[in-house]
Amino acid sequence: MLTVVIAAVSTAVAMTVFGIVNAGAVHDTGTFELDGNATNAAATAGDDWDNVCHQAAPTICATGSNTSGATAVSFTNDGAVNGTIFTTGGSKDPSDVSSWQWKDELGGLPAKDNLQNSFAARYSIAPSTTCPVTAGSATCELLYFGSDRLDNSGDAQEGFWFFQNKITTDPATGKFNGVHKVGDLLILSDFSNGGGTSTINIYKWVGSGGDTNGTLNFLAGGTAAKCGGSSPDAFCGIVNPTDGTTVPWAFTDKSGNTTYLNGEFYEGGVNLSDPSINLGGECFASVASETRASTSPTATLKDFVLGNFGTCGSSTNTSAHA
Repeated sequence: MLTVVIAAVSTAVAMTVFGIVNAGAVHDTGTFELDGNATNAAATAGDDWDNVCHQAAPTICATGSNTSGATAVSFTNDGAVNGTIFTTGGSKDPSDVSSWQWKDELGGLPAKDNLQNSFAARYSIAPSTTCPVTAGSATCELLYFGSDRLDNSGDAQEGFWFFQNKITTDPATGKFNGVHKVGDLLILSDFSNGGGTSTINIYKWVGSGGDTNGTLNFLAGGTAAKCGGSSPDAFCGIVNPTDGTTVPWAFTDKSGNTTYLNGEFYEGGVNLSDPSINLGGECFASVASETRASTSPTATLKDFVLGNFGTCGSSTNTSAHA
């Protein structure tokens, strides 16, 4: 069964910024280490996934420390070597969540497509030349995401959904509870286990009238989107480049290793406030990572890990006045 652990906090920052140049790099804001491993480096600015895991799942990552001001964090374990998977032909990204179906997998899923853990974090920082924003945005909203898989025997295609509505699974029916909302975010990444990230494509759910099967609009994308380059980027991804990469939580791959083989760990980031994305104002309540047959939005979906993320919704404050 799916096991979910989550912690979320929220902050608010208000400021006015003028003259921000669209020349930023999501891997170079000093907020998070997109360096191909999950362990915080003391000499490098920013959090890493061991901080996220410690904050979101302290029973799994008891050592270490919390993040430095993440507004939402998530760390979700799939619960078993063969955990939850998609089933039936209707489970496609352009279809609404209510039509997806799933089951507990007891075998048969290719090990390279078998996700073990999924994680995400969001930050709200001041706009700058390294974190450009859409005109009128008071903050730069950064979204980081990642996962690890059971084996590295082959390249992989992964997707990450960020839902504004709360999404859950129903064990009794094998269906998903919840529906899409305009502004939901889909990030598709095609990466090689050799360390190069070839393609990242970003889509927004728009319901009827989209440009992909009538529901998704393409926002941005590109090839050679590996984190760490000198070129400006609103999004990037990277895998661990070598065998023996330290894992800060419990992990055993298909070969019995408790450290990552090259390409078993993947992480990425996107600047939600960048003009090409322009989703900085959205709040995401759930996150799902998925493996897939290709980076096509209509590709067959395979494994998934679903978890809670931020706390979204309206609220009312009252106060007494004389």
